[in-house]
Amino acid sequence: MIFLSDFLNAEVVDVRQHRVGRVRDLVVVMTEPFPKVTGVILKNNGKVRSLDWSVVRSWDNKELSLKMDAANLQPHSRADTELWLARQILDKQIVDMDGRRVVRVRDTGDALSKSLQYVLERKPGGGLIVFPDIFDTVHRRTIIALVERYRLPAIYYFGYFAVDGGLISYGTDEVDLFRRTATYVDRILKGEKPGDLPVQQPTKFQLVINLKTAKALGLTVPLPLQASADEVIE
Repeated sequence: MIFLSDFLNAEVVDVRQHRVGRVRDLVVVMTEPFPKVTGVILKNNGKVRSLDWSVVRSWDNKELSLKMDAANLQPHSRADTELWLARQILDKQIVDMDGRRVVRVRDTGDALSKSLQYVLERKPGGGLIVFPDIFDTVHRRTIIALVERYRLPAIYYFGYFAVDGGLISYGTDEVDLFRRTATYVDRILKGEKPGDLPVQQPTKFQLVINLKTAKALGLTVPLPLQASADEVIE
């Protein structure tokens, strides 16, 4: 998933890694279930040009890479049915880009809901793994509420997800990490060089199970798993 606010400033490079410009907008055509990207609008040295989406090789929120040399790029021929995503249809939050989606940040709840619907329609009966990420943390209550609405079993990384209503969480014990960080600060203040300190991996992990959520989903958590949990929410 790529946020449109980040994607619009992504640098564009050709097949030789020469800079072509930066993304100013995306050209889309209205299709179901989401608008489809057909072109990209670039800006370089004050000049604006459009390219067909078929020349794009790969993309992320930092860089858009093209399949050919900049000298051979042809302008995108815009059809009457095409629109500029950022400038003309900002209320369309999700765009199909060969299996990936561009999501406008301010309507996160609606975007996440449509994303879950999109996945569940194509792969029903699955589960959800929520990775440790600042976006997921900030919007955890929205994610948990949507997961509950769609009756989707999910596992999270941080314990506070389960405390806030998530089914189960398993990940590093953050409190333990903070305590160990304090010992590093102490050693540095006593004269040790930061570069000489060893890199440590987490050694303590925390399992939290929310039985209320399990019951709401119609799931039975095995007793041995409950016994091994660091915290069971009843």
